[in-house]
Amino acid sequence: MMPTPFSGLVTAAVIFALGNGICEAINPPIIESLPLKNKDTQMSCLHSSFSIGQIIVILVSTLFFITVGRDHWQILAIIFGMIALCNMVIFLKAPFGKLVEEKDRTPLKQIIGKKMFLILVVMIICTGPIEFCMANWTSLFAEQALHVSKTVGDLLGPCLFAVGMASSRLFFGLKGANIDMDKFMMYSCLGCCLSFPVVAFSPVPLLCLIACGLVGLTTGIVCPGCICDLSKSFPKGGVPMFGAMMLFQYLGGSAEEYMVGSVTNYVQIHVPQICLDMFPVTDPYELGLRTALFFVSWVATLMFIFSCLSYRYIKKHGIRRQV
Repeated sequence: MMPTPFSGLVTAAVIFALGNGICEAINPPIIESLPLKNKDTQMSCLHSSFSIGQIIVILVSTLFFITVGRDHWQILAIIFGMIALCNMVIFLKAPFGKLVEEKDRTPLKQIIGKKMFLILVVMIICTGPIEFCMANWTSLFAEQALHVSKTVGDLLGPCLFAVGMASSRLFFGLKGANIDMDKFMMYSCLGCCLSFPVVAFSPVPLLCLIACGLVGLTTGIVCPGCICDLSKSFPKGGVPMFGAMMLFQYLGGSAEEYMVGSVTNYVQIHVPQICLDMFPVTDPYELGLRTALFFVSWVATLMFIFSCLSYRYIKKHGIRRQV
């Protein structure tokens, strides 16, 4: 419908992002407003649906492109658009409760300066680069660095990551009632720190792909964990508080997109041949992408450090979920 395909793509992406951002901002407070016994586990189940949806999209898209062909991608876009239309109808009919009355809500400006809020902000900023990197770059990484086809790259890269993420979230959602969520989150961040360098440096393709799944498995609980800690620490923060956290996560993801692309491009252009001979890579592009993933691994280390600070703060101040 647009004069040029690129202008149509950009316009659609912006509109889609606005709608998706609103959904992500309001879903956590909807869960918080429900009369549930264990909201931490329910929040984890909610976030597992994101990962399950990602798996479905990858599998359906791959099957569609194999059977119908990539030239008819518009049909697939319309099918996914119909799902969003069904969601709209469901939301129109769904009853909503109030998380907190406006007169009782703690203003966002009073929350922003709190130590616990800042700790959680750093953690959720770190989840953005890790999740976005694995979701958006592992397919290309598998194709270029691991030398597999796009179909295999889609299935064994982002799909394996999404499977790992969904597994950890479902596990905590089903078994988390008797698990210390903050300790579970801290050890998960440690596992992410150990898995990410394997993705960046291992010369064995199978080991890299397994590590992609482990990154998803270990980082899956962090985002819902941060939302739960936010609710426990500021029970009257209301919807603006959750919206601010989602904003910080996507800012981190946007910074990652720029960083990975810039580092990959810079190394690809400026790397001397002697560096290629020092690493188990076949071309400058592969070295650039692995270098970018190495930088993201430091984000995982920062996330682990702040998860330790969060765990210590929660235990020191005896913060518990209000029933």
